[in-house]
Amino acid sequence: MPFPVFVMSVSVITAGIIINVAQQALISQLSYQIDSIKKEVQSAQQTQDKLLAQKSILESPQRIEFVAVNKLSMVKAPKVSYLKIAEDTVTRGKAQVQVKNTARGSLGGSAKTR
Repeated sequence: MPFPVFVMSVSVITAGIIINVAQQALISQLSYQIDSIKKEVQSAQQTQDKLLAQKSILESPQRIEFVAVNKLSMVKAPKVSYLKIAEDTVTRGKAQVQVKNTARGSLGGSAKTR
């Protein structure tokens, strides 16, 4: 085997080894970054879970009532009264409005003048 062919083949093998080592280093670096990002995601998920639990506690009707009565000095109504209109017609000024209840509970109407 001539010397130039030998040098060329050794150079190609050396370049291949260097490329392989560089690829392995890159794979290790990316693997480390992936692990680091997975840990960040897990930490963020735990934080989100804690915040959702805290939100649930803060939004509870019992807590809102407690804060209203004890900290804001509000008074709980002794009795709740509702005004029920017997007719389906509501008169306001010169316009008369027919109120129709649907199965879903929304209001529709048509306006008539007297």
